[in-house]
Amino acid sequence: MRNALVLCAALVLQGCATHDYGNFAQQADVATNTVMVNDSLSQLILFFPPAKTRLIVQQDTSDRFGQSLLRALRQQGYAVQEQSESSAPLPRNSTPLAYVLDSPEGSSAYRLTLRVGKQSLTRAYAARPEGIYPAGLWTRKE
Repeated sequence: MRNALVLCAALVLQGCATHDYGNFAQQADVATNTVMVNDSLSQLILFFPPAKTRLIVQQDTSDRFGQSLLRALRQQGYAVQEQSESSAPLPRNSTPLAYVLDSPEGSSAYRLTLRVGKQSLTRAYAARPEGIYPAGLWTRKE
């Protein structure tokens, strides 16, 4: 338990040094991505209701996690618009969405941060032979 807390703290603090968005954990397989996408969707629904939230994604989402996340958001009822240039003005009544999925080199741990508007939601995950599981609670920064 203590190791999981130290890992979570290290992963959260490591993210303070970068403003790049995307998937930096390319080794994550389909099952791992599916668990994290479903978990992300459950958390987003708590704070940003579908059918009332218009999301604008201004980053490359060609990776496996990004494609799965966008598909799941749309299936849940979110209006999702992909915008290739982050310098373009945001449409009215829209909320920017970005994500960072990373993993320390040589580790089976992952950290997912969703940036929605001015808030960020972060959670660490640990992998075991039987699958991936959350290594802590979601943290929310307003």
